[in-house]
Order: sequence, then structure tokens, then C-alpha cells
Amino acid sequence: MRCVKKALALGPRRALEDLPRAGRPPRITAETRAWIVSLACQKPKDLGWAPECWTESLRARYVREHAAPAGHPSAGQIQQGTLSKLLAAQDLDPHRVRYYLQREDPHFDAKMGRSCTCTSR
Repeated sequence: MRCVKKALALGPRRALEDLPRAGRPPRITAETRAWIVSLACQKPKDLGWAPECWTESLRARYVREHAAPAGHPSAGQIQQGTLSKLLAAQDLDPHRVRYYLQREDPHFDAKMGRSCTCTSR
């Protein structure tokens, strides 16, 4: 009878879906989520850490160590999986890093062409 009432109230397609439940309130505040997202958009070097790029464990460690001093105590016990889910919900893929090469020699292509020329036998 409960399913029939749900179908009559919401329609048959919507009745097949689970309705949202009360559940436990989120422990991580919206401000903390914004702070974590802003961290993912920065390099660790800009924050005084040695690595060039974030790893998931490094990001989690940084958040745990700096959450309370930054005014976000709700992230003091956050784990890597929670951070990954939080960033994925924001459509961020910080684990996908594009590598770059920096050319310091303006004549690199010409020099490379000379050293890599193949001769036929």
C-alpha cells in the first residue's frame, strides 16, 4: 500500500527512485569545502611545501595539519577518500597532471636536428 501511495503521489517513474532521507548532517561545512577546493587549485610549492604537485596522501596530510589553524576544524580528521569524493563532486581531477617542458635554449630544435640526422647506408 505504501508503494501505491508513493506512485500516486509522485508518478510511477519517480516512485521507483529512492527518496532523500534525513540521515546524519554533514560534518564538513561549506566554507571548509571551499577551502579544500582552493587548496587543490594551488601548488604545494606555493604553500611552502617541497613537492611540485599534490599527491592524494600529501593533500590529506596538509588539510589535516592546517585545517584548525585556518579556521576549519571540521576537516581535522579528513581522509584521502573523503577528499577525493569532495573534489570529484566539484568536477576537479587534480590527480590528472599535464606535464610541461620548458625550453631554455632558443636554438634547441636546430641543434637537435643536427644531432639526430640519420644517414642511409
